[in-house]
Amino acid sequence: MRPPAGIIALGVLAASLSGLGCAHSQNKDEAPPFTMPESEPNARSVLTEDEKSQAAIEIGLPGKTELDVPGKIRISLSNARVRLDGATKAGGASITVKLAKGKPTCKTKLAVSPTRLTLVEASATDMGESAGGNGKPGACHYEVKIATPDAGELEVDIRRGSLAVSNWPEPIRVRLRWGEIEFEAIGPLSVDCVECSIDGSGIAGKLRYSVGKGNIGVEGLTGSVDGFTHGDTVLRWKKMNPGSQVSVTSLVGDVILEIPKTVPLALDLRVPKGEIYSRLKPSEVVVNSQELRRGIPLTVVAESGNLRLLH
Repeated sequence: MRPPAGIIALGVLAASLSGLGCAHSQNKDEAPPFTMPESEPNARSVLTEDEKSQAAIEIGLPGKTELDVPGKIRISLSNARVRLDGATKAGGASITVKLAKGKPTCKTKLAVSPTRLTLVEASATDMGESAGGNGKPGACHYEVKIATPDAGELEVDIRRGSLAVSNWPEPIRVRLRWGEIEFEAIGPLSVDCVECSIDGSGIAGKLRYSVGKGNIGVEGLTGSVDGFTHGDTVLRWKKMNPGSQVSVTSLVGDVILEIPKTVPLALDLRVPKGEIYSRLKPSEVVVNSQELRRGIPLTVVAESGNLRLLH
């Protein structure tokens, strides 16, 4: 067997995929294009009416503000590298915004209320300069760091950039057109992305992702997964909470799943063009089953690749 072609060297993916044969073709014409949901904009560069009534602070760049970070955080920027840490010592909460690239006039606006912190660009013009999706030369590119001892719900909208989150037990929702997502020790995670990679460890809750193109590598899972991508997928559970459900689809790519042996599974595996590699006995592997047996529902579609199930 030969190693799969075109693999992004993510921490979880790199070692796992090196020994799995690749029977698929990565012809972009084989799968329909992915588009972001139209119900919401990818990123909002203006404040809501409620947020306008709050105390708004324009931050010249670079700028650092020490503050009590409230329960909910929303970040909406065109081009940004964002890093958040929820394990800061009490009294050490702060937000730092720096200009990585762009005009001297680039500014962000910070709105703080007792229940919500919102960081957006100071004007729609900054966002408009990168309206093409991937950003244009001269647009504002930011670096944002938030440290807090009390992590709250997090919502991040970025056109192009990256997100790194650690020690964040509350729900995280990410919308990203192009970039990377990395995490360690977080709560439930929901991702909508046109083209990006997801790489991380430790999720206390559900993982949901819809990725138009990109590789997924996550370990330390504990519960449900609902995922779709055009790319390779590696998922490892340290345990499976009762009532969990797993549904994984990869239209172009291999899938590797590692689940504790003690977890009973109800399998529905669809691998029309590749092969299934598993330690399970043939009688325990149900392909295209319509009547699933008792156990955690596990549905896998590897449309153009192989499936390796370690259980």
